[in-house]
Formats: sequence, structure tokens, C-alpha cells
Amino acid sequence: LGCRLGMCAILTLWVCWDCIWGSYHDQHISIGGRTAFPVFRACGGLLLVHWFWGFSVFVWQRCRINHTCLFDFNPRIVDTPMLIFNDVVDETLVFLILMLLYYKSGAHDMPDLIPPGCYPLILVVYTVKCLIFPLRTRGPLWVAIWEVISAPLTSPKFFHTYGKTARFLITRHLFPPSAYILLICVCVCVLVC
Repeated sequence: LGCRLGMCAILTLWVCWDCIWGSYHDQHISIGGRTAFPVFRACGGLLLVHWFWGFSVFVWQRCRINHTCLFDFNPRIVDTPMLIFNDVVDETLVFLILMLLYYKSGAHDMPDLIPPGCYPLILVVYTVKCLIFPLRTRGPLWVAIWEVISAPLTSPKFFHTYGKTARFLITRHLFPPSAYILLICVCVCVLVC
């Protein structure tokens, strides 16, 4: 975990350097001005939610708050903070590497082996895969999300209130799903043509 966390820190500095300072210094468009930036912003938002969930579980465990009983979780399938951090560090590495590849290929700093529009597509596919698998822990997550969305039809629990608050805080930053479909169609057209 420590080595991969160090790689995340170095890649974060590299992304900040290339995407912010490099763009202003060389008068290039930064990654914020590119067409796929909302995809990276949305996936980054989901990644931050995963990081914050890991920190919350870590703090609750350190303070001996029994969050599994508080949220009515199944104790057999609840991940430990270390497992959550292992997953989120891997997801962060993939996110940062794809962001750098997208920026570098769009700035023509590397050979175009893959068209630049494929990197956001790979990120979306990877993010969807991480939201679905492992099904053992993600299945109850999707059930809980459905119960949060359909709260007037089900009896509310404490976790539903927590989930509604989290959903309210992150939904205004997420990219609309219709734009993902449009991006995938554009990437397929670029690959075919």
C-alpha cells in the first residue's frame, strides 16, 4: 500500500505540474479546456467519494463506533479500511495514469498509438467495472442506492439519511449519463473512421 500510495502522490504532482503549470508556461490548453474534462471530473468525484468513505470507516473504527450496526450492514461482507484503501489506491493510479495519457496525447507530447478520445472511454469502462464488481460488496451498495432513491416507498433507515446527504452533496458535480453515451458514440465513430 505504501509504495502505491507514493506513486499516487508523485502522479498527482505530475498531473498538477503538466496540466496547470505546463499549460500556462507553453501556452497550451490545459486539461480543463479539453472536451473530455467533464468525464475525468465525474470519475474523480466518484473516486473522492470512495476515498472519503475509506477515511470515514477508518475514523469510525479507530473511535470504536460500530458503523456496521449503525448502518444495518451485513458484518460478513463489510470491508476493512485497509481493503477499501487498497481498492481506492488502485483506482486512483488508473485515474491519474489515464488523465496523464489523455493530456499528453492531446498536447502531442507522445506518439498517438491510441486516439486521445479512447482514454476517457477506458476510464468510464473501468469506473463502471469498479462500481459493479466485486458483486459481493457492490450488490448491497446498489440495493441501498435504490432504497435511497425510492425512500418514500420504503421505511427509512439511518443509512438512507446518510446516503441522501451524500447524494445531495455529489450529484451537482457529476456528469450526466447521456453525455457518457454521446462520448462513447463519438469514440466509436473516431475509431471506425
